[in-house]
Amino acid sequence: MRLLVELIEPGEDHEVYDPTCGSGGMLIQSKQYVEETGGDARNVHLFGQESNDGTWSICKMNMILHGAGGADIQNEDTLAKPQHLSKEGEIRAFDRVIANPPFSQNYQKSGMTHSSRFHTWLPESGKKADLMFVQHMVASLKSTGRMAVVMPHGVLFRGEERACRQKMIEDGILEAVIGLPHGLFYGTGIPACVLVINKHQASERNQVLFINADREYKEGKNQNSLRPEDIEKITHVYQALTASVAEGGVAEVQVEKYARAVSKAELAKEEFNLNIRRYVDNSPAPEPQDVRAHLSGGVPNAEIEALAQHWHNYPTLKETLFVPRAGDDGYSDFSQVITDKAEIKKRIENHPQLQAKHQAFTAGLQQWWSETFTPEFYSLGDELPGSKGVFSLRRDALDSIVEALLPEQLLSLYQIRGAMANNFKQQAADLKSIANSGWNAALIPDAEILQSQFPEVLVNIQKDQARINELEALFAEVNDSSEEEGAMNPMMKHREYFLKNRLSN
Repeated sequence: MRLLVELIEPGEDHEVYDPTCGSGGMLIQSKQYVEETGGDARNVHLFGQESNDGTWSICKMNMILHGAGGADIQNEDTLAKPQHLSKEGEIRAFDRVIANPPFSQNYQKSGMTHSSRFHTWLPESGKKADLMFVQHMVASLKSTGRMAVVMPHGVLFRGEERACRQKMIEDGILEAVIGLPHGLFYGTGIPACVLVINKHQASERNQVLFINADREYKEGKNQNSLRPEDIEKITHVYQALTASVAEGGVAEVQVEKYARAVSKAELAKEEFNLNIRRYVDNSPAPEPQDVRAHLSGGVPNAEIEALAQHWHNYPTLKETLFVPRAGDDGYSDFSQVITDKAEIKKRIENHPQLQAKHQAFTAGLQQWWSETFTPEFYSLGDELPGSKGVFSLRRDALDSIVEALLPEQLLSLYQIRGAMANNFKQQAADLKSIANSGWNAALIPDAEILQSQFPEVLVNIQKDQARINELEALFAEVNDSSEEEGAMNPMMKHREYFLKNRLSN
C-alpha cells in the first residue's frame, strides 16, 4: 500500500523489512519511492519473509522482474521462526519495517524461537495474533527506525490487548493511529487502521496522533481505494502535526473532525482504549429540520448563514438569491426572479462576482505556472538533470501552489495539495523519464520540436506532399486508361517516366 510507504519514508542506504511480505508489493513500492524522491534505489536493501511456499516463489520472481533480484526473501512462519538474524543469532534490526499481516489469526507459543521479542503474550486461541506481529516488528526495528503496519480495528479496544497497547504508549513508541475506509482490502469489507511506530526520540513523546480518514476514498464496484489526494492529505497531516507535537511538547494540535494529538494522560484516563472515534469524531452534523419552515414555507436564516464562506467569497450573491420574508425575521424567501430550481443554478453561475472570483483564481494559477516554470528554469541544463532536481521540484510545487491559490479561499489547503498530487500521479511516467535522462529534447515529441524550430520547412513539406498526391492521382488515371486500351502507348510510357523522375527529385 502506497500510504504506508509514504508514512515510513524509506531512503538511500536503508534496510527495509516486511515480515509478511506476500508477493512483495510493499517492498517494491519502497524501492520505487526511493527512486521517485531522488535516491539511488540500488542502495536500498530489501528483506522479507513469507510462510506460503507458492506466494514466496511469486515474490522471488516479482523481485527479479522489478530489478530487486538481490532482495533477501525467506520462506518460513515469521512468528514461529524468524529467519533474519544478526551474526550473534538475535533478531536483526532494520531502518524501516512495513507490513500488512493476515488479520485475526491464531498462533502457537510452543516451539516458537526468540521469545524475548514479545513483552506481552496474547491468547493463543480466539484469533489474537495481530499484536504479536506488531511486537515482532518492533523488535526488528532499529533505535532510530520507523514502521507502519495495517491492523484490524479490534486491536485498538479489545480487552485482551490492553496491556500491549499500554506498554507501547508508555514507552513512547506509538506515534500515530490512522483510521482507514472500509473495503480497501480484497476479500474483506471491514475497516482497518494503520499503526505508526517510531523509536526515534521515543522517550520524549508524550502524545499519540489520531487521524480519522475513513470518510475520504474512491468507491469501487468490488473494492474501494484511496485516491492520490487522500494519501496526500493523510501524509501531510501526519508530517505536519507530528512535527508540531515535537516542537510544542503536549500542546493541543488538531485538524477539526480529522486529526488530533492526544496526551498520554488522556489515554490513561480512557484505560488505553484507542478507539479512534473517541478522540476524532468525524460524523457529519445532522441535517437541520425546521418544522415551521416545512409547514409555512420559507428558508431559515440559520441555514443560509451556515454557508457564510460562500457569502464571503461572493458578497452580493446572497441578496441575489434571497429576500427577507415579510413579517418574519427568522426566515427568507427566494427572490421573485427565481421561478424554478434550474433558475437557481443559472443565477449562481452567471453571477458577476462568482465569475470574477474564478477568473482571479485562474489568473493566480497561470501566474504561479509562469513564475515557477520560467525559461531560466528550463535552461538549467545539467544543473537540474537528475531525479533529485525533478522531485525537489515536485515538493516545492506542492508548497508554492498552496501559497499562490489559498488566499483566494475557493479551495482548502488539502484540496489544493490533493489536486496537485493527483496531477503528479498522472505524470509519474514523465517524471521518471526526466529523472533518468535529465532535461533534454528527448522528452519533447519530434512533431513539437519541428513545429517550434522549422515552421517554414513544415509548410513546404505539406505543399510538396499535396503535389505528390496530385501526381499519384494522375498515375492512377493513366494506368486505368492503359488497362482499358490493352497496352500503354509509347507516349504514355514516356509521360510515366517523366512523372516518376519528377517525384524522385
